[in-house]
Amino acid sequence: MHSCLSKVPIFRHLNPEDMDYIHQFIRPKSFQKGESVLLAGHYTPELLILNRGNIKVFRTTDDGNQQIIRQLAPGDYLGDTAVFAAQAAEYDAIALEDSSFCSLSKSHLHQILEQHPDISIKLLADMSQRLEVAETQLESLGQKSAEQRLLEALRVYSAGQTSFRLPINKKDLASQIGVRPETLSRLLKRLQVNRLIQIDRKIITILSK
Repeated sequence: MHSCLSKVPIFRHLNPEDMDYIHQFIRPKSFQKGESVLLAGHYTPELLILNRGNIKVFRTTDDGNQQIIRQLAPGDYLGDTAVFAAQAAEYDAIALEDSSFCSLSKSHLHQILEQHPDISIKLLADMSQRLEVAETQLESLGQKSAEQRLLEALRVYSAGQTSFRLPINKKDLASQIGVRPETLSRLLKRLQVNRLIQIDRKIITILSK
């Protein structure tokens, strides 16, 4: 599980001895494709660090549609509101493929933070950055065109690669950028016609910088 901790920015700076200290509190958790990781309204006092897999985090709107909040990559985590604010989850999380986590209980995490206050500072910085990203996404929905939001989302999912396989389905991507699935299909075709992207089966290539 050292590899799991080393993927998380707030733990990455620790020396091997400190990693060993934290490792004793880690418990592995696995979820199969389609299984719920978190349920909105449920209180689960643990920090879940994604080690392997793909997790969709979303809210269900009053009309029953899913509003995608973010997509987890290895090293991302869930449960910070539970372990720090003692609040129930405000969102749902589901495994899009077989996934594994490193689980750290609330009591053990607090014990670690007492021993390593520098982790607290890094954790606050990381949470602040996540909040900034969320605010940017909200601003993007209000000020940018659907085509701009789509291209921006594709660049994020590309993770710096020119060609990549989209990790979510088109329905979820449409929800994320605030359009209907049929509108997304038209936008993708428009981006191809304008030679901004190229789609070969399930592989997307970004042609614009």
